[in-house]
Amino acid sequence: EMPSTATDPLERFSAQVVDSTGRSASVKERVLSFLRSIEIGGATAEASPNKPTFVSREQWGADSCLRNTKPRVLPEVHRVETLIVHHAGGNDYSTAAEARSLIRAICEYHVQSRGWWDIAYNVLIDKFGNVYEGRRGGVENPIQGGHTAGFNYVSTGVALLGCFEPGHPSCSSVVAPPAAMRQALADYSAWKLDLHHLDPMGTTTVVSHGSSKWPEGALVPLNRISGHKDATATACPGQLVYDLLPDLRPQVDGLGGLKIYADFGGFDPIKGPNRNYSKGTLGLAFTQPTSWNMTITRRFGPVVFETSGSGTSANVDWDGSSGGVPLSHGIYEVDVSAGAATPLHQVIQLGSYEWPFVDDEGSYAVDNIESLWNRGLTVGCNWSSFCPKSKLSRAEIAAFVARAMGVPEGQPTYMGYFTDVAEGAWYTPLVEYLYEQGIATDVGNGSFKPLADANRATVTVYVIKAIGEDANLPTYQGYFTDVPAGQWYTPYVERAYELEIALGYPDGTFRPLSTVTREESAAFLMRGLE
Repeated sequence: EMPSTATDPLERFSAQVVDSTGRSASVKERVLSFLRSIEIGGATAEASPNKPTFVSREQWGADSCLRNTKPRVLPEVHRVETLIVHHAGGNDYSTAAEARSLIRAICEYHVQSRGWWDIAYNVLIDKFGNVYEGRRGGVENPIQGGHTAGFNYVSTGVALLGCFEPGHPSCSSVVAPPAAMRQALADYSAWKLDLHHLDPMGTTTVVSHGSSKWPEGALVPLNRISGHKDATATACPGQLVYDLLPDLRPQVDGLGGLKIYADFGGFDPIKGPNRNYSKGTLGLAFTQPTSWNMTITRRFGPVVFETSGSGTSANVDWDGSSGGVPLSHGIYEVDVSAGAATPLHQVIQLGSYEWPFVDDEGSYAVDNIESLWNRGLTVGCNWSSFCPKSKLSRAEIAAFVARAMGVPEGQPTYMGYFTDVAEGAWYTPLVEYLYEQGIATDVGNGSFKPLADANRATVTVYVIKAIGEDANLPTYQGYFTDVPAGQWYTPYVERAYELEIALGYPDGTFRPLSTVTREESAAFLMRGLE
């Protein structure tokens, strides 16, 4: 059991003053970067990087691109590991008003044509140096974007408004990013990386969730400030921007005063069977010599570990115990403070839990749920939960299946295939796409009943049709006691059983008309896809 009070803070840790951050800049380079920040009017080293002035979503008209879409709480990145630079749109805008119109057009394309939850980028910057709030959720927060397939779960994305790839066929003109845009990018990057305690001169290694450049599962080295082309086979952010990144990193490093950099790569989560945890190591670095303090607190509970030190770097070891007593699985919070630096606060999970959902550990479909999220097919029921036992509507099941099938960009205009699937509803293009694929059919009088609860039979039929196995339906076999011959769903359920997609219950039943849960739908769909 967890101790009710904090125990001896020095008993179970060791801190060594070592260089653990991978910083490669020489003293000369750091001095030059500091001088550059003064020359271009950046913040001095007397204070932390200043928060930029943002053009809000309301000011550029974000609501217009979200019309008729279902309100959603977008997921957060568990821990931002890299800032990825992009470009978007063209260079032909000549006023801030035209820049806002261009951003609205980008958002319209991402939401209404590609079916994404919102504009893909967390932040956008125009040629005049204006910084725009992108994807909803707050610029301070680690909101997951849609900008870099396979890497959105560990990154934040900033797009420079323009085209910067010489010879690119979609660019009517190509110019280098002007000084105001470059300065805004540096100022924003310094502020954002300081919020997440990332060393702009550092690197990290992350696992690809699958992109056109890196296959799923590949270990990918990235700079803390990277270009889109580092993660995906693309020309983005354009060579004229990509060539600026080596100079951008030390420029960002020189903005602001004392900063805390943290490397959680070997620390979160600390796993082990039967609470026999292996040691985790948190790498800390400071841009100036300083005294620092660190605590680990059980969420809504007591401090379970604390330590302090001084210098410019340290490795802090923790084995998941408090005073030698192993702690129970759960959510813990790490806090590090040092002088006037932006305090570090990071949530970690002790035990076997892996991001993004805190409530799927123990579900029989945990691997399927993780695969759904990795493929971008779900954001859960809120930013940290999947709600595996909750029910799903027929519209939500249709959305899952359509996205899994790779619903194409630019859905056709409203066709009115169903009397109760209205033009403009968030699910309409997805349901109509499934109708065109011969998967979604009416349930009587031309209706679809999008808001009705989905049942296990419907999900099974959709999955079998989606993977093309409806051409291999068996004659009646009687695999389940409650799936009789002659029902509309029977051959699909039996084919799903043969493919080990839907196995039924231990008592020999399938319960075809029972309401399907979110974990059941995840299992059916991912077994079919994989």
